Amino acid sequence: MDVYVFGSLNMDLVGNIERFPENGETIIGNDYFLNPGGKGGNQAFSASRLGVKTFMIGAVGDDAYGQALTDNLAHGDVDVSHVRASKHHPTGIATIYLQNGENRIIVFPGANHANEIMRVEKALESANDGDIFLTQFECNMDVVTKSIRHAKENNMIVMVNPSPFKTIPDDVWEDVDIVVLNEIESKQLFGVSGYNDKERKTIQTKASGMYLKHVLLTQGSKGVWHIEEPSVTHHPAISVDVVDTTGAGDAFTGGIACSLAQEKTYDEAIKTGVLCATFTITKKGAQAAMPSASELEAFKNDL
Repeated sequence: MDVYVFGSLNMDLVGNIERFPENGETIIGNDYFLNPGGKGGNQAFSASRLGVKTFMIGAVGDDAYGQALTDNLAHGDVDVSHVRASKHHPTGIATIYLQNGENRIIVFPGANHANEIMRVEKALESANDGDIFLTQFECNMDVVTKSIRHAKENNMIVMVNPSPFKTIPDDVWEDVDIVVLNEIESKQLFGVSGYNDKERKTIQTKASGMYLKHVLLTQGSKGVWHIEEPSVTHHPAISVDVVDTTGAGDAFTGGIACSLAQEKTYDEAIKTGVLCATFTITKKGAQAAMPSASELEAFKNDL
């Protein structure tokens, strides 16, 4: 099976700082660097690097950043034939501030909000039953919701990472097979901020009412919860020295998508996702930090 990713493509401007500034305050940062990113691009890159055929659907500007983003994806063996270069919108950018391994991110969408549903539909003409369709919430939400419906109508497995969170119609969630959320997004979707027994039961009940088959709840260093009615499974995190958490969630999600496309079990897929995220946080950057299949295997053997 193949993976089709519809999502954002951004050039990340990443800067290291000693502390976050107060309102109205100017501070001097340390080093900075440019890094190809965007949740869509990151997740496509992660899945492709791990060895599954991956198609990227999205838009960049007709500018140097846009060319750099598509070149980098192609270098990671992502099919970029469905990435459009807009002459009317600049490439999206994200400013990322790092402090002691933690990050704060502001996204300026640019061409990401110029996507059209007809281009997504055209890209999915080559998809087969059971292929993975993966999307996030950084693009135009009207196109995102229509793409979810279209993918499900074409018998694809629909996987959604609702980040940054936005409200979508309840019946759209019925077309989603897998949702991947962190603690903030879980609170926004389910109204629950923690994952104790009572809160997990609340999530189970609400997820069942939304017809969600699989809910993956990530907690960073506390691991991942997999809710598949009626069971709940916890997968622990792996302890390492953290360098940069920027691409961890996307590496995890891409690892899940790749594993499911390779017809692995959910247990195997989550373990791969956790391993991918762990590898990524030991290095700087997002796509630049994501492992190939051989690198991931070597990393696993060294743990």
